[in-house]
Amino acid sequence: MESYTRDGIIRDLQNPPLDARGYTRWWWFGGAVTQEEISRELDLMLEAGIGGVELQILYPVYADDDGKKIKNQFYLSPEFFASIRYACEEAKKRGMTFDMTLGSSWPFGGPFVPQKYSAPNVIPYILDVKGPVEFSYDFTTRLYGECVGCVMGRMENCQMIPESIVDITHKVTDKYLFGWEWGKELKPVSVPEGDYKIVVFISNEKRQMVLKPLPGGEGPIIDHDSKEALRHFLRAAGDPIAEKTGPGMIQSFFCDSIEVFGQNWTEGIYEEFRKRRGYELRPYIYALWGEVKGCTEQVRYDFHKTLGELTEENFFCELTKWCHEKGTTSRIQAHGTWGDILRTYGAADIPEGETFSEYDRLEVNTVHRRLAASAGHVYHKPIISNESFTWLRFPRFVVTLENMKAAVDSIFLDGMNQIVNHGFAYSPKDSGKLGWPFYASTQINDKNPWWPYYKELGRYINRVSDWLRRGEPVAKIAVYLPQADIWAENPLSDIHMCMKLE
Repeated sequence: MESYTRDGIIRDLQNPPLDARGYTRWWWFGGAVTQEEISRELDLMLEAGIGGVELQILYPVYADDDGKKIKNQFYLSPEFFASIRYACEEAKKRGMTFDMTLGSSWPFGGPFVPQKYSAPNVIPYILDVKGPVEFSYDFTTRLYGECVGCVMGRMENCQMIPESIVDITHKVTDKYLFGWEWGKELKPVSVPEGDYKIVVFISNEKRQMVLKPLPGGEGPIIDHDSKEALRHFLRAAGDPIAEKTGPGMIQSFFCDSIEVFGQNWTEGIYEEFRKRRGYELRPYIYALWGEVKGCTEQVRYDFHKTLGELTEENFFCELTKWCHEKGTTSRIQAHGTWGDILRTYGAADIPEGETFSEYDRLEVNTVHRRLAASAGHVYHKPIISNESFTWLRFPRFVVTLENMKAAVDSIFLDGMNQIVNHGFAYSPKDSGKLGWPFYASTQINDKNPWWPYYKELGRYINRVSDWLRRGEPVAKIAVYLPQADIWAENPLSDIHMCMKLE
């Protein structure tokens, strides 16, 4: 091949292919943008050797101000769509790619997400009872939410005895005050002689909200185990963006890290558990919190494995399927999920890792990088991208190009071949010395004094990314991931699989 002759190699090093240029995340704060500034910033990026943007529209930094030409946009408003469309067109004119974060900020959610599609958080409430006795209990003002299961069982040596367990979920009923549904109560149950526990699992109605959204984007995040919840979100927030920008304008839709705090359940888990594992979960539900003699680890493993399969199929694979329906690809950060981590990264067209904190050392970053790279190799994904320079130094403004060069080398050595800067904060020309910096980023824009020299790093990124995409990866050592052990030992929780593996 000509590329591998001496002349071809020199040519490619001097003029690396444009499709291997680095990208940048591009924050629009409050959507307070103008067409003039959009064009100016794209010109700056192009001159610096940045080949594409990943747009993320999130919280405002200033209130509306006519004198300063600051006008925040509402999520999914006509102005919101018009600005995105204009940016897509301007990027295309410059030969730059355009990616888009679905939703306003992250994780996926918004005001259109009803309770039934929001991310459930289930907590246990435990009562110790000594029998024989007829026992009842008023949960009003003590529990808030819906009962998803209630069992009673005899305890020996801090373990619940399986053959003694009785499902009493039907005994938990609504409590009324002046004709209003006011709380929950446990109707009388006959407790045999001995030491017993009554365990009630409650799905809390207080659900996680979208983090740092654009005005109008506030609302619950979706249940990441539910296909119906994802499709509901995509109809409200994905389809309109794809339609308004038009075919071929957006290269990839992006999913940021799975910062889903507290989700440990999903509606329909009992049916899915029975279908996939071959037995009923509810009689053994206490094993998700305490010890059920002889079967705690098996129940926990089966439960977490079931949730993992559901998030892989119903969120990660379904999101990629939707992207293909829209004629685009998916780029996904899977870290944070509770599922099989290689399979969830591998569900994306472009799996993406992340460099978080002071990772400008030559060491393996398992949590956010090496697992994404491994998934890319195992599932034959030619591009493995990386969100780069997040919190590279504290405070934000002391990061140097030297730090960034060292971080890039560390990223490349972990197997990534596409750099996505974190990032370029939209900052009007007259926004002062600091501009409008993002709170967690390295300020990689024209407000940084070293910006005129970034293009040298940009060319280096371009060259190395190009060469790392040639050939096939070779691994001489395979490392067993003890995911089964993690599922088996963890009680009811939002397992961050990458962290647990680390």
